[in-house]
Amino acid sequence: MTGVEPIVLAALSDLARGLRAQQVRFCIIGALVPEVLLGAAPTRRTNDADATVLVDSLEDFERLKQRLGQFGFEPTPRPYRIAHRAGGWVDLIPYSAALAPSGRLELGNEVTFNLAGFDLAVPNAIDVAIGPELVVPMVPVALYVLLKLVAYADRKAGKDLASVMHCLRHYREDDDARYGLEHGGELVPFEFTTACLLGLDARRFVPSLALSVRPLLDRFDDPDAAIVGLVASEDRPGLLEDADRIEVFEFFRWFRLSAGL
Repeated sequence: MTGVEPIVLAALSDLARGLRAQQVRFCIIGALVPEVLLGAAPTRRTNDADATVLVDSLEDFERLKQRLGQFGFEPTPRPYRIAHRAGGWVDLIPYSAALAPSGRLELGNEVTFNLAGFDLAVPNAIDVAIGPELVVPMVPVALYVLLKLVAYADRKAGKDLASVMHCLRHYREDDDARYGLEHGGELVPFEFTTACLLGLDARRFVPSLALSVRPLLDRFDDPDAAIVGLVASEDRPGLLEDADRIEVFEFFRWFRLSAGL
């Protein structure tokens, strides 16, 4: 587990206090997940927190944000973002089946989110201690990766795929299960066992998300595919070598094989 930036920790502490005071169920879904749950710190450290909250309507969401003012937050021009008095901020995504029956959330001002998989977030969250006397629910890394793939398909932000690649490389990297790991009767190359274990742990979430992520993953069909080059350049900026593309391709290939995608 790696450290969390102090301003992020302060915002997250007040957020947890405020939401629990209002008995609102929530969980952390953003870049803090790999920062906290993986043993290797990502190249990009996050300076904010991303969370989803369970509310029945946008009216309830607006009231919730107003009440969080008692815990050091204030609204911003972005309808999903609240700023914290310590200098950090939180991107807060409301969710319920009633709020986004089609899987998409319209927040106004042409702000739309694809919420595929958000129904899995809170029910599958794990409680994680991230600071003195602070325990917060977080999505497991396997679900985080699938949600990031959905996010990339929706908004095309390269950092989403870079975060996925980081998880493929470092997931359970100290786990003895990596030794002698087989898939389909084939010994998985040791350097790609992290991706294979991640895929195995993602399997239980795949039935709900396959339609959303498979078209994107189908593009990882060749080391020379454009999207493979994009991930390689995000992962290791600079002059790309064939070996960089092949490595990315193999990480995604073993993840897909073990996840059933």
